[in-house]
Amino acid sequence: LPATTTAPPILDAEADRVAGALNNHVFAKPVTLTSPNGDVVLSPEEVATFLTVEPNGELLMIRADRDALAEHLLAENPKIENAASKARFAFDSNQQLYIAGGDPARQLYIGRVDDSLISAATSISRTAPIPYFEIPSDLSKEKLAESGVVELISSFSTPYPSNPPRTPTRRVGASKVRGTYLEPGEIFSLHDTLDPINAASGFKNAGVIHGGVHTSGMGGGLSQMATTTYNAAYFAGLKDVMHRPHTEWFTRYPAGREATIYHAPNGGSLDLRFQNNTPYPILMNSYLKDGRLYVDLWSTKHYEVKSETIVTSGRKQAGCSFRTKDTRWVYLDGELVSGPEVYYWGYRNNGYC
Repeated sequence: LPATTTAPPILDAEADRVAGALNNHVFAKPVTLTSPNGDVVLSPEEVATFLTVEPNGELLMIRADRDALAEHLLAENPKIENAASKARFAFDSNQQLYIAGGDPARQLYIGRVDDSLISAATSISRTAPIPYFEIPSDLSKEKLAESGVVELISSFSTPYPSNPPRTPTRRVGASKVRGTYLEPGEIFSLHDTLDPINAASGFKNAGVIHGGVHTSGMGGGLSQMATTTYNAAYFAGLKDVMHRPHTEWFTRYPAGREATIYHAPNGGSLDLRFQNNTPYPILMNSYLKDGRLYVDLWSTKHYEVKSETIVTSGRKQAGCSFRTKDTRWVYLDGELVSGPEVYYWGYRNNGYC
């Protein structure tokens, strides 16, 4: 009979080509969708649930169900989206400064998530990035880096003997000082930074000197925090607002250049205070390492400091009475801007000399 032959829109060869691509490559292995918040791995079976094949003229095209895929990604991996985070300073295990956070807010771009899956499934690498809408952070890493906190400007350490009540107190004290941020002109108070000095904060009772008498008190051992912090600020050229050395000299501290702190619940507390008299903010760090207590100051180097401490009378020996004279000169760009700053102190005989 007479007949008219009409070719189908999709030929067998095209169907075979797409079937081969699906079986031999697209469904051959898992695919990975990469993200700053963690990668998502989809098995071949999962990939297959989101893919369809649709005609497009004489060709067959692989399509992905973007809505179903987006719903799956968010349900199984909710952390792939994130709110913006402000950049912050942090210290690594070697006590080196770095900037953490500052990430933009990331919201899944549903309108392009299908393209990412098809790109990953058809590529040699079998990977593709997850698409996002990004909203910048209010405080980015780049902006925080412009603050001026860029280098270690001063560091001081003092040795501490093993002492069960004092060591936990030192560790808690260091953790409270760590991360303290001082704006230009701001005054630092060690007492306010450590407060409340009580058992609930982790401090312990240990030996203290009060009114010239050896006794026990909450936070005994924090004078080491005061001495170490004082010297870090001293050699950074910062302005001394308030400090007082011990009545007796301890060999682990530099004679005439040390400080104590005392917490008196009913008043009469001793404090260490200094002012950030530089045009840059200062970030403080403190930690215990290898039997020493450290205080580091990070900022932009501003001052140069020269120092001299001499014994003016008596015998410099633990338990003896002697007097000291400490002198500091502070320079800016080679010019003397403060000094000589002279501080006299006398240590009393505690009966061993």
